[in-house]
Amino acid sequence: MFDIQINKDLIDHCKKQLENCNFGKRTTDTNGTKEQQLVGLIGESAIRKAFGHQYVKCGDDYNIEYDFIYNTMKVDVKTMGRTSYPTKDYVNNLMGEQIDYECDRYIFCSYHKVENVLTVCGFIDKQTLLKKANKYLKGETRTRFDGTEFVLKLDLYEIKNSDLEKVYSMKELKLKLDFVI
Repeated sequence: MFDIQINKDLIDHCKKQLENCNFGKRTTDTNGTKEQQLVGLIGESAIRKAFGHQYVKCGDDYNIEYDFIYNTMKVDVKTMGRTSYPTKDYVNNLMGEQIDYECDRYIFCSYHKVENVLTVCGFIDKQTLLKKANKYLKGETRTRFDGTEFVLKLDLYEIKNSDLEKVYSMKELKLKLDFVI
């Protein structure tokens, strides 16, 4: 895992985009709150910038299936907002409806909403995710490590940080992203 400090300009940019667009364009009622969409935009924009792309902009042909192409790989950035730094036992979520999207690799991130730090937890290809992730079905009750519970609105894949391909820098992420299958 490694951290990226998120600057005010990136946060302001993402907030402005949300004022003009709804980035939750899924086929269900699970498009996320504005805060969840903001967290996703921050994570995606920071990673896009690190890979030489521009921040996400309203009005661009926003693709819901993947966030950018790196060499030949279609990459989707998944970011969860938290008020703590992630550990190897924290889980990352992928909504079940997204598993059929045209995507080759997932980069999982955790955004510390208090300290404005994006932690790149690791990455994984779709086939390995399907083998290693736990799948939970719509309607099931999930219990978090702190004892709180919620009922799933749709199928969900959960994968631990410890099951992701480990990376310790952006340079290493770029190098490994193409070659690990």
